[in-house]
Parts: sequence; C-alpha cells; structure tokens
Amino acid sequence: MSRVLLVNPPFYRFLGSHYNANSLGIAYIASHLNANGHDAWLYNADFVNRQSYANLEEMFSQYDNYKEYFNNEDADIWNEVVEKIIDFQPDWVGYTSYTANISSIDIISRKLKQRLPGVKQIIGGVHATLDPRVLEAVPAVDMAVRREGEFAMLELANGKDPATISGVSARSTFNIMNNGIANVNPEIDKLAYPERDKFWGLTPEEIKTVDISYISSIRGCPYRCNYCASPFHWGRDKTQFRSPESVLSEMKYVKDNYWDTNKEFDYSASANAEAKSSLIIKDNTIVYFVDDVFTVRRRRVAERDGGSAPSTAIRVHRAVPAKRVLIRERNSRQSDKSRN
Repeated sequence: MSRVLLVNPPFYRFLGSHYNANSLGIAYIASHLNANGHDAWLYNADFVNRQSYANLEEMFSQYDNYKEYFNNEDADIWNEVVEKIIDFQPDWVGYTSYTANISSIDIISRKLKQRLPGVKQIIGGVHATLDPRVLEAVPAVDMAVRREGEFAMLELANGKDPATISGVSARSTFNIMNNGIANVNPEIDKLAYPERDKFWGLTPEEIKTVDISYISSIRGCPYRCNYCASPFHWGRDKTQFRSPESVLSEMKYVKDNYWDTNKEFDYSASANAEAKSSLIIKDNTIVYFVDDVFTVRRRRVAERDGGSAPSTAIRVHRAVPAKRVLIRERNSRQSDKSRN
C-alpha cells in the first residue's frame, strides 16, 4: 500500500480570495487508488475557512501582491504548504496543474525535494497534458501523466516501471522518457465516484464546508472552439459520456450521504463578477455540472433513469454560458404538484 497525497496548489489565495471546491480530476484519481488498496488523500492548499469571497475586480486589484509571492520563496504560504505535505508522510505527491499554477508547483516541489528527497513527485492535469516538456519547467518533479490519470497513477503506485505505462513521462539517466498520451478509459461508468471525504489538513467541521456538489457527466467535447483547451486536452475524437443511470446514481449518492446528513451549503463557483452570495447552494435540489458542454446530447440530458429511480430524474434549472449548468431533481417539481 502506498500513501498518496494529491495536491491542488494555492492560486486564489495569492489574489485575496480562496477556492474551497473539490477538484474532481484528482478526486477521481484518489478514489480509484483507494478502491484498489492504497491510501490516497486530497490536499487543497487554496482552502480558507470563510464564506466571504473576493469578486473578479477585487482579485485583479491584488495582482502586484500576487507577483510578490513568487519573488519571495520564503513567504509563509510556501512553508505552510510544504509542512502540510510533510506531515502526511507520503510515498507519492501528485499535483494538478494548469498554466497559472506551474510556478507554484515548481516552488513547492523544490522545497519538498530538499526536505524529503525520497518522495516521488508527479504532475498531471491540463497543463501537463498540453505541454510534453512540462518536466523541464518543474525540475524537482519526477514524472508527469498526460490526460486521464486514474490507471497511470495506480500502476505507478503499484510499482510498475514508468517506461511501460501509457501517458507517463519520467526522467531517465540522460533525458526525459515520454510515453505520449494516456490510453482512454473506455468505461467511465465503472469508475468509483470522486473522493469526497479524505481531505488532508482540514478539521471535521471544515470538511463540511468543502463544495462537493460538483459532478462530471462528460469527459471531453466534440467541438473545436479556438479559445478552448478542451479539444487538445481530451482529444476531439475522445469524448466520453456517462450513462444517465450513472449520473443519477451519483446525484442520489451525494444527496443521501452529504445533504441528508451534515451538509449545510455549497457554492456553485469560485470567481465571479456577481456577488458570491448569489451562488450559494443551501439545499439538495441543485447539482453543479462541470462538463465542457452539458447539453451536447440533448436527449441524454432529458433521459430518465430507466424506471429504476424516476423520482431522481433531472431537469435543467438554470444555464450559464458555455460550461455551467445547474439542475434540479425532478422530485422537487413532483413535490410541488402534490401540494397543489
């Protein structure tokens, strides 16, 4: 068994705000590792235990402060993150990456390498997928995974030779070995639901404030918009759709195990021009889909759960441009009818 800590590096904290949502990419990897005998946790270094958020204008005003963090590698936040990772005593540390946090990963990984040189460090996510030379930018990181990471990370944790694993880049004696893009997982319905419980460094009360009402029903997008990274990240011909039954089952799971037990609120986004308070979720009737295009197959959106759980069939409640759709369970509408 390996101890694996999957890290969302700080970003919004540099801009006077924070990000308290569950990162689904590493959450899927964590749950897949846990389902196969490892001990994987999530560490969100962008988490702050407060309900007030900065809006976009306020964050942009902090840009000079943002730059100062990267001019001072002894700033408290870097030491805080590294100490949290060390306290976990990991065998593996994985970082989810996008272009804006590569510098953060570089600083954290170098500091960690100095303290725990034997820990294996790996980078994945959008930037690592799009940049086959990403390891040159983060010299303390040992390996990278390009595209889907569940099976590649499991094989690494199981001790398989990186040179034989699809999607893995790794340092060799003289250069960087690159195995290209990871093979597509053809059966995403069979993946375990994303990890929603094992959050490192948070108290039980803080865990209740993590935004866990996020669900992904699609991987990829069949379109090729010139402003979007999705067709390059996922591959235009690799769009995968979860079945309606699988999505509805996860919705019911979230409702039964979180909202019906100890969940009081979630937020549907983390950085907005409008007031954050308008985006709070205070009941179990709303789920926040993070699909690139939720309605790309409209019949699929409207489908019921094959008769097995008609009370949880879904309807579109509110759509926001391009990527975000909020939906309600149909039982809320049925309840309204029953009262009339």
